[in-house]
Amino acid sequence: MLKPKSGLMIYLLTVSLLLSTFCWQSIAQAADVQRVSDGYLLSEAAMRDTIAGWTADRESARVLRQGLDDLRAEIAAQAEDTRRLVVDLRRELAAERAEYNRRIRRGRAQGLLLGLLVGAASMAIAK
Repeated sequence: MLKPKSGLMIYLLTVSLLLSTFCWQSIAQAADVQRVSDGYLLSEAAMRDTIAGWTADRESARVLRQGLDDLRAEIAAQAEDTRRLVVDLRRELAAERAEYNRRIRRGRAQGLLLGLLVGAASMAIAK
């Protein structure tokens, strides 16, 4: 999984916090927010906008989670394909190695037999 660059994230968070603290009064006036003793009181339009923003954020988070789930499924499928490919390659390599070793053993046996025949023939000729 890819990790975001933490330095950039910290910078963006700091800038957004600074901007929100510098502009909080203008935002409060624009959004029809009144400060009361227990907190803030929003107008009906501001409350509707706030709820719409929360709904949009929730939907955005749902879409992002769905995208992540899709990516995870795709990565798992790719990993399974890669695992199967590696298993097949190992099986083919083992078969080729077995065939090579069989040819080596057969060649050694033929060489030994040929050596014995040549040795016996040379001994017979030498006598």
